[in-house]
Amino acid sequence: MFCNRCGARLEIASGTCSRCGSSSGLIGSATSTAAPEVPSQVPVRPKVLYFGRLFAWTKIAGGAVLGVLLFFNSPTLSGLSRPSLQISAAISLAAGYGLLRLQMWGLYLLTTGFVVTIVNLVMAGEQHRQVGSLPFGILWTLIGLWYFWEHRRDLEG
Repeated sequence: MFCNRCGARLEIASGTCSRCGSSSGLIGSATSTAAPEVPSQVPVRPKVLYFGRLFAWTKIAGGAVLGVLLFFNSPTLSGLSRPSLQISAAISLAAGYGLLRLQMWGLYLLTTGFVVTIVNLVMAGEQHRQVGSLPFGILWTLIGLWYFWEHRRDLEG
C-alpha cells in the first residue's frame, strides 16, 4: 500500500505515512482512513441577481423622480391624483430598496404597488380621466413581478 500524498510505501497497521505524516488514505487498500468531505450546510445563494438589481434600481430611481416632481409641484403632474402619486412613490422607493436588499417584503410591496396601479387605472377608466404613459410602467412592473416571483427562493424571509 502507498500514501496518496507522497507515494511512500505504508504499513497496514499505521494508517499514517511515516514520510509526510498524511492520513489521507491508502492506495491499494479496500478502505480509506480519509474522512469523507461533508457538504456545507449553508445553502449556496446566487452571487447576484443582475436583472433583479437593475429592476430594483429603476424602482428606486422612479420613486425618487416622482417624489421630486411631487415636491416641486411639477406641472406635468397637475391632472393626476396627488395622494395616489404619493403612495406610488413611497411604495416604489420602499419596494426597490427591499428588492435590492433581497428581502421578501420588497416583493410583497412590489405586488401591492402593482395592484394599486391597476386599481388606479380602472378608476381612471371609469371616471374618464387621462391615463398617460402608465402602460409602460405596468409592463415593467409585470416583468419585475414575474422575475422575483420566479426567484423568490433567493429572497430572504
